[in-house]
Amino acid sequence: MPKHSPIINPQGKPPVGLSNFAKLAGGDYCFVDKSLFIKEVLDAGDDVILITRPRRFGKTMNMNMLHCFLRAPEVFAPKGSTKPQHNEKENQDLFDGLAISRAGEAYQLERGKRPVLFISFRTVKEMNWDDAWIRMRSLLSSLAQETSQGAPVDKLLPTKQRILQEMCAEKINPADCE
Repeated sequence: MPKHSPIINPQGKPPVGLSNFAKLAGGDYCFVDKSLFIKEVLDAGDDVILITRPRRFGKTMNMNMLHCFLRAPEVFAPKGSTKPQHNEKENQDLFDGLAISRAGEAYQLERGKRPVLFISFRTVKEMNWDDAWIRMRSLLSSLAQETSQGAPVDKLLPTKQRILQEMCAEKINPADCE
């Protein structure tokens, strides 16, 4: 059996500034297979994991890769149908051929089975709190809109529904975000 190379697509272009794992894995990019990071996170079993690395070490890309692996597949309703279907191909193709796909059945059973919220503040580079808060509020709004689509929002307490509505409308205040 040939040994797995950690270099994926050696002739591909370098992924300079890219932090979207789906785009990386699906594009014509050269990259190092760090997918066993997923195995380390799952094996750790910790409630909280602090990931510290210097700048440009791939923190956002690794978190995005973990998000892609663990999140439930996208749900969509095909044209002319009201019955939602799962797009499982999306999750499967991203990891085929990577080291995590050979790490064992237990890890494959974790694919797409968890609700995952992913937010990165890497683009928040404003120089003062007010401007940074406006940018963070916009990111939180996008996450809230994406997450609440199709979710049973009516099951939330009225105060939480109000907070979610304000977050989606970018009218949330820092105290409610806490």
